[in-house]
Amino acid sequence: MRRRIFLKKLRLQKLVLTNFKGIKHFELLVDGKNAEVFGENATGKTSIYDAFLWVLFGKDSMNKKDFGIKTKDQEGNELHALDHSVEVTFLVDGKQLTMKKVYKEVYTKKRGQVTSEFTGHTTDHYLDGVPVNMKEYNDKVAELIDEKIFKLLTNPAYFNVVLKPKERRNMLLEIAGGISDDEVIASDEKLAKLQKILDGRSIEDHKKIIAGKQKDINKELDRIPIRIDEAHRSLPDVSGLNKEEIVTELGFLEKERAAKSEEYNSIQNGVEIGNKQRALVELQTKQIDLVNTHRAKEHDGVLQLRRELNRHQENMDNFEYKQRRVKRDIESMQSDITKKEQVMEQLRNEWNDVKKKEFNFEEDTHCSLCGQALPEEKLASQKEDALAAFNKEKSYKLEEIQKQGKQLASESEDLKTKIKVLSEEIQGYEEAKSLEQESIVSLKTQIQKVEESATDVQDTPEYKEIQKQRQQLESDIQELRQSSEAALKKVRDEEQKLAEEIKALQADLAKFSQVDHIKNRIAELEQEQQDLAAAYEELEGQEFLANEFIKAKVNLLENKINSKFKYARFKLFESQINGGLQEVCKTMYKGIPYGEGLNNAGCINVGLDIINTLFQHYGITVPIFIDNSEAVTQLIDVDSQVISLRVSKGDTKLRVVTEDLQEAI
Repeated sequence: MRRRIFLKKLRLQKLVLTNFKGIKHFELLVDGKNAEVFGENATGKTSIYDAFLWVLFGKDSMNKKDFGIKTKDQEGNELHALDHSVEVTFLVDGKQLTMKKVYKEVYTKKRGQVTSEFTGHTTDHYLDGVPVNMKEYNDKVAELIDEKIFKLLTNPAYFNVVLKPKERRNMLLEIAGGISDDEVIASDEKLAKLQKILDGRSIEDHKKIIAGKQKDINKELDRIPIRIDEAHRSLPDVSGLNKEEIVTELGFLEKERAAKSEEYNSIQNGVEIGNKQRALVELQTKQIDLVNTHRAKEHDGVLQLRRELNRHQENMDNFEYKQRRVKRDIESMQSDITKKEQVMEQLRNEWNDVKKKEFNFEEDTHCSLCGQALPEEKLASQKEDALAAFNKEKSYKLEEIQKQGKQLASESEDLKTKIKVLSEEIQGYEEAKSLEQESIVSLKTQIQKVEESATDVQDTPEYKEIQKQRQQLESDIQELRQSSEAALKKVRDEEQKLAEEIKALQADLAKFSQVDHIKNRIAELEQEQQDLAAAYEELEGQEFLANEFIKAKVNLLENKINSKFKYARFKLFESQINGGLQEVCKTMYKGIPYGEGLNNAGCINVGLDIINTLFQHYGITVPIFIDNSEAVTQLIDVDSQVISLRVSKGDTKLRVVTEDLQEAI
């Protein structure tokens, strides 16, 4: 049996409702005992719980602040001039505490009116009969218990219906305490390897790493067979070739080609042709030197002038760029000035429209509520107030328009000043361009004069003499070559034939190297395939351990939490199709999930069991209100006062039966 230690006990002594949600007057006198409240539907049973929550927190059982407190007539109209109140008396650790709220209408008689008119509502607060302000009242409530905790403890459905799954889960973990990864690993020796594998990471993070690596490995494993197949298909056919025979034949043909090459060079390199060719090369070199010397002499001066011309042209381009940039800035500022002047014109028109606007007062000579004619002094007062408001608004608008206009005018003047400065800057660039243009024209004239006075090197006597000697040597060499051309052609054809045979044999020999390379690549791919398969198997082992860890943690956590409750059981995880686990928080009673087939009796009793544990956790007991308790034939034992609200046929008025069976209406 659980040990029951409570730091604070709240017992309901009395709850009095007056004009509350249609209940003219009702007193729930329980004197700290359990009680049952009987009544047909719509007799006000739930209103009792609403009143209980409202007097403490200003909300009903649906957590609404603006619910209908006021009593209404048969047509649904609110009854006026009634005070709506709830008074509750608690026994707090043996000491009596009375709290009361009175919700009332406020009527105000305005100046010049005969009758008061309804202007709103107010709520008065009392502690042990002493009027207090709302802050003092709420502070006292907070001193007793937190609102959310109170609703958890007083309503068996609150935990399972109102709280979201994540909130329920967090609360259960708060009650039971979490379980560290080290505790989970220590609970099963087969999980011991995980400590080193995780290396400080969480299980969730490591599973993400495993999934990422498995995805990458699968991609590679899918690609490797394709690569192996491509390699096999690219293997050249060497079935009809003999590598040793090819190497021997290549050696013989290479020697034959070398001999033909020597024979060709011997014919081509006759002594007389060689001498004349060397003399021709010397003349060509001499001619090139002559051309270079002439060009250097003629063009050095022009080159210097062109460098100077380029410098002035760059200066001109730079000034033109800066001038264009400043002009764009001026155009942009002028556009801004035009826009601001247009806005100022609109503001002037707006100012005139506001200035011309006259006061127009439409009198309403009758009261909007009662329809009676209003006194003259009331009408005059209304007109004076309206005129004052009109003048104030008109003056404010004129000042705002004038302020905007002055701001725009100031900004426009600033832009005009900047335009003036920039215009002077443009003039400076224009003058600089003029100076650069003068320099450019002068340099172009100088270059033209130098180029016109230049002479062509080919017209010089020295060049003509060298050219004559070259032509003679070339003619002599041509005559000598014609006599040996036939012999050279025969040797060249024989050498070409040998080269083609060598090329074909080299291609066949290369096939053997290609076969070796491709087979090595296939072996590498097959080894890589084995390595990846082993790595994937290792990851599967880690994934298995991670899932075993999660299952162990789930069992430990659920067992630890369930040990805190007598009847309620909690499911914190659900298995997914992909083998993973999803966080949930489902309350179970006798194997049936709350809200998924569990009957009302089970829902109420499991809610009471949860409240019992929460009493222990928070160290306080409060009255429990059970709505629709007729669904339960036997409530489980609870550690607090229970107020059962039961639907009962024939009870057209609320009927209360306390634990000692003394009946009261």
